[in-house]
Amino acid sequence: MKKKKCAAVGAMMLLLTVPAQGGDVTNAVDLDHFVRTACRMDKTFEAILLEEAVAQYRAKLNLPAHELLLSLKGRYGFSLREDESGGPEGSIGLSKLFPASGTALEVEYGLSSSNVLNQSYSTFTLAVSQPIARNAFGHANRLLAQISGLEIELASHQMIEAYEDYLARVMQVYYSWYSAYAHWQAEKTTHREYLRLLANVQARRQSRIADQTDVNKVRVQVLEREANLLSLEQACREEENRVKQIMGMAPSETLVPAEPALYQEDKVDFAEAFAHFTEKSRTEKIIKILESKAGKELDRQADALLPSANLLLGYAAEGTDEVFDSRKNEVFAGVEIDMPFFNDHGQWRRDMSEKLLKQEKASAASKRLQLRTELENLLHARQKTVERRDLAEQKMKVSEDILRDENRYYLQGRAELNDLILAANNLEQARYLHIQLSVQCNVLLLEWLRLTDQLVSAQDLEKTKTEPGEGN
Repeated sequence: MKKKKCAAVGAMMLLLTVPAQGGDVTNAVDLDHFVRTACRMDKTFEAILLEEAVAQYRAKLNLPAHELLLSLKGRYGFSLREDESGGPEGSIGLSKLFPASGTALEVEYGLSSSNVLNQSYSTFTLAVSQPIARNAFGHANRLLAQISGLEIELASHQMIEAYEDYLARVMQVYYSWYSAYAHWQAEKTTHREYLRLLANVQARRQSRIADQTDVNKVRVQVLEREANLLSLEQACREEENRVKQIMGMAPSETLVPAEPALYQEDKVDFAEAFAHFTEKSRTEKIIKILESKAGKELDRQADALLPSANLLLGYAAEGTDEVFDSRKNEVFAGVEIDMPFFNDHGQWRRDMSEKLLKQEKASAASKRLQLRTELENLLHARQKTVERRDLAEQKMKVSEDILRDENRYYLQGRAELNDLILAANNLEQARYLHIQLSVQCNVLLLEWLRLTDQLVSAQDLEKTKTEPGEGN
């Protein structure tokens, strides 16, 4: 059960991860491995999958019962006067409701005895009841069955939504971990560069080319980087601990995140993408289900305002002894009507259902407009973030060239130390910005896939229910 819950994320992981770059390969954890382990270890996934089954039972419990009802009755009568009869009485009956048509069928056989007359009496009744006004020919029951079906379908979609949302949160944890780790490693690189610069300046100080002020300027930069390293290491360890908790690993183990794949923005025509979304998406199906459910609930409440009217048809027989000696037979037909007056609660329920239908339609229109705006803004943010990331990469490469040149010029006495420090700091900022934007690109892609219902599909979850896996 644990292992088989993870199949839904395979293709997505291939898109967002590559093997670890450098570091301790044994302890390197890529996004695919992290999410699959989370599926096995975290009970939230199991609870999400079980919620669908629970919701199906809730919906089915709202339907009329299909059972065949057996009724047994028995009593013993004691006469208070000698000329009155008394004795045992009993009956057995079967009743069955057919919800699709609303038809009710009852069969009963009764037997009684008289101690005074020393005589037995028997009765037999077969009766059929058919509603013709409220719930006419099972109309209300069929509406209720349709509502129940919509609720089951809705629960299935909502289960996938919950699975998808949780998966996105788990992946966000990984990205936060990688971002903290990448910033820590970048600061280590800057720290090593300043240590080399400090050694050079100290050597120049020994040769009386640089003075103590130059040494102190670089030492301040080294101390600042060492302080940054402490803060960044703490942040990285905190994120790592969250990852180990989700993966069920011991706190003493040390993990290294793999570098996510470099996400490249594809050209997306928003009008075409949104048209496909409104036609095929799970979100649109949920919106339509909620509208349909509200409409059928209004019809059901309107039906409940009708009087209860039933056609009756049956056969009755009675006689002496168990086999109806001297029996009396009759076939009967009739009608029974229950007419409620001043049914305020029924009318209020119907009016409330009408308002809820209007509310659902207004909510659906608002939701579609809101989604269009969110998706359009998100697509624009994805495109611009990729452009900014590419510019940051170019800036980082140029900053590396500048630092290399400034270092050479400084050693040749052609540049000031302040210019070299400025070039080193500019490169550090460029590295940070590139890391930030690279992670943000993948986060925005993740959010796009989540909002457009592409992160997890129904077919993916069907695989999770059918693939063999470890026992739970």
